[in-house]
Amino acid sequence: MFTINVDGKNRNFKASPMGLLLYRQEFDADLITDFSKIVDNQILDMLAVYKILWAMEKTANLADDAFPGFTAWLASFDLGIDLTDKKVFGAFAEEASRGFLGTSKIPGSGKVKGAKQQP
Repeated sequence: MFTINVDGKNRNFKASPMGLLLYRQEFDADLITDFSKIVDNQILDMLAVYKILWAMEKTANLADDAFPGFTAWLASFDLGIDLTDKKVFGAFAEEASRGFLGTSKIPGSGKVKGAKQQP
C-alpha cells in the first residue's frame, strides 16, 4: 500500500487480486493488459492510470460501502494526482507490480525495487 496527498488529503492505494476484479467489474477490461500498455509503450495514458488508481484506492477502502464509482471519483479531484512526479509514479508502478503481478520488478523497466544499479 502507498499513500499520496491529493488535494490536501492523504489517500491510500493498494494493489491486490481484489483490484483486478473491481477493475473488470467497473470497466469490463483487464487491468494487467492496460497496465502493461502503460509500462511497455512508455506512453502515459492518463485515463488508464486513473482507472488503475481508482481500483487501487477502492481496494484500500473495501469496507467503505459509499466509495464512489469511477466517474464520481474522478470528478472529486480539484487538481488531480501529479503523475509527472517520479516518486508518485514510481510508487504507483511498484505497488501495481507487487500487488497485481506478484513481483517487485516493474515490467519493461529492467528495474527491481531495492536493487542497486551496477556502475
